[in-house]
Amino acid sequence: CNYASGKFNSEITVIKPPGLDPGALDEWKEMVLMLEQTYLHYLDIGIKAQIARAILPNCLKTEIVVAGNFREWRHFFSLRCSIKAHPQMQELAELIRLRLSEQVPVLFDKEKTL
Repeated sequence: CNYASGKFNSEITVIKPPGLDPGALDEWKEMVLMLEQTYLHYLDIGIKAQIARAILPNCLKTEIVVAGNFREWRHFFSLRCSIKAHPQMQELAELIRLRLSEQVPVLFDKEKTL
């Protein structure tokens, strides 16, 4: 993915980590901006996007499409709704689980899923 292309207006989009101390926010923003500028510079000097991308932060926004059967979704929830999972993944997994529980409550009722 080349973030210098017109599709992304030569900028990256990041998601502020939940729980980030407000006192660290300005420093975090500066670091993300520096990484974005370095990434774009690498592209300008001819480094391939796949290689330059290695310096981008984990908080980089991305969009994915995921499909699975009922058994796979139940397994996903058992892993990702757990308190051991990353907080952002827990939040996302719970939203998906709630949506599926509206559609198929007999299979995705919270008490029965976890």
